[in-house]
Amino acid sequence: MTNLPDRPKQSNFETTLAQPINSSTTTIVLGDVPDYASGGETTTFTILNPQGVEHITATGWNSSTNTLSGVTRGVIGYSGGSSTAAAHGAGIKVILGNPWQLYDDMNTSVDSKVDVAGDTMTGKLQFSGTTHAGFQAISLTTAERTALTGVNGDLVYDETIGELYQFIGGAWSTVSAGSTQPNASTTVAGKVEMATQAELDAGTDTGGTAAKLVAGPAEIAKSAQDNTHTYGEPAVGTDAYAMTLTPAPAGYVSGQIFAFKADVANTGAATMNINALGAKSILKKNDQGLLTGDIEAGQLVLIQYDGTSFQMLSPTASDSDDKFGGTGADGVQADANLTVTGSNNTYIVKNFTTWTAGSVARTATVTPVGCVVHIKVQGAADLTNWTFDFDGKGAAGGAGGVDAAGTAGTSVTGLTAAEIASTAGGAGGAGQAANAGGGGGGGGGSFATDGVVGNVGGAGGGTGGTAGAAGSNSVPAYKIANTMLTRGIYVGPGSGGAGGGSGMDGGGFGGTEGDGGAGGAGGGCVIFECGGDITHSSTTFTADGITGTVGAAATPTDAGGGGGGGGGGGGQVLIMYNGTASGSPTITVSAGSAGTGGAGDGTGGNGGAGGAGGGGTSANLSNTVFS
Repeated sequence: MTNLPDRPKQSNFETTLAQPINSSTTTIVLGDVPDYASGGETTTFTILNPQGVEHITATGWNSSTNTLSGVTRGVIGYSGGSSTAAAHGAGIKVILGNPWQLYDDMNTSVDSKVDVAGDTMTGKLQFSGTTHAGFQAISLTTAERTALTGVNGDLVYDETIGELYQFIGGAWSTVSAGSTQPNASTTVAGKVEMATQAELDAGTDTGGTAAKLVAGPAEIAKSAQDNTHTYGEPAVGTDAYAMTLTPAPAGYVSGQIFAFKADVANTGAATMNINALGAKSILKKNDQGLLTGDIEAGQLVLIQYDGTSFQMLSPTASDSDDKFGGTGADGVQADANLTVTGSNNTYIVKNFTTWTAGSVARTATVTPVGCVVHIKVQGAADLTNWTFDFDGKGAAGGAGGVDAAGTAGTSVTGLTAAEIASTAGGAGGAGQAANAGGGGGGGGGSFATDGVVGNVGGAGGGTGGTAGAAGSNSVPAYKIANTMLTRGIYVGPGSGGAGGGSGMDGGGFGGTEGDGGAGGAGGGCVIFECGGDITHSSTTFTADGITGTVGAAATPTDAGGGGGGGGGGGGQVLIMYNGTASGSPTITVSAGSAGTGGAGDGTGGNGGAGGAGGGGTSANLSNTVFS
């Protein structure tokens, strides 16, 4: 600070007025002045006039003329005191009111805040109120600042540049640059830089100051709207789609969503490879591979990673699974016999691109029974020389009775009782006379109008004979609907006929009754769906029920014959096409005939005939063609 104690120690300096003064005189000449030069501070003098003491102040003096300057008259010398300007004669005593001790006390007070030797603050400097000027750093030009030998912590205002500079780490830097802070990281709190939209879109990590970039809400929102980091446009020209994103994903993670614009249509199974992380299958409907045309050139495709593959969230371009004519997944049906395999009581679908005419007689059939077989062809189908043989491929017939009732034929289940019509298979014939023959088995039921099934086959009857069991319902299990139809159609195979009941023996005569005949199987169910033109020439579709087996004859003596088995119900044939048709197919869907009853022996009755199979070739949707 000021180092006031270094001034001459004139504690008792006193002199006299060299010239008289009046109450307004400000040019005061003393007989002597202190021997140190005034620093411009205000100094108090006391004029010791017995007529009235007066305190005056001066801001300096001239040691050559002993004249005071900056004089103020009649000041208050101390708290509670007073002073009045007055006239004083020459020779009146004057003493210095600011002795060395006062300066020493002032210096001691300042030194409690500021160290003299290094001008270093040892206590906290505080400002109060709102009128103080505040702190102002030293102002230098750039040349003056750079010429300084800086020490860490120096603070200078560069008036050339108009920036506040600090000396830190051995160099000058602007305070606004924040160079005192380290760059921020995942483990260090430090300085960051705001990203531009271009930097955010490009996935840039650091800015011009090498600090980490952060983005504002507006930039983040726009980047999200543009799908900048998840959208690409592959240009590979194959089903092996690939794209490069910026920044590159570290790896595939379940739940990731990406979008791309396909450069080519797919021709089959397809994959996606993002930033060379590995090709992953693109699937639709959870776990199904893509078919030809599911992705078109220029199509926007949305995919999501499930941990193993990419599932296609956007609709397929072709909707091939639901398209009339099917998917073509099974390729071309060649000039060769076709056997459709599957499990009993199921819905079996085959998908062909085209169907080839038979150079010789060709046959299409099915190995399981009680199934609905749906054959789909995307394009043209030439059915020349083809026979679709589904006779007896419906529900199985029941076994004949052995000294007991016949077994009911099997059925296909699906609808409720309220959806079953009253059309029944034929009733079994009655057994005859005492020691009667067995009743005939009921015929299998089949379809009535609008695809609702015929009811149960009739029960075998007979006086004294064991009744044949009723034929079972053939309830439609499946419903088809597509773009060709205005409503759904219920479809299903015919029911099996019931077995005939056994005859009774002669009661003590030693005869042996005849066993009942087995029921006939129902006709199968086939649907042929063609997305293009269809050609018929020597084409046959057949889904007949099978005739029931005859009852066995009795052997001596006086025993009844077995009842005949019921006939199987007729099946169903449905043909649909979406182009033009050439020729007409031969379609037969008929119920199986009743098996005859076996002859009785002696006084034993003959067996009753089985019931005919239910259903017919009219008033239902069998042997029907839609175009």
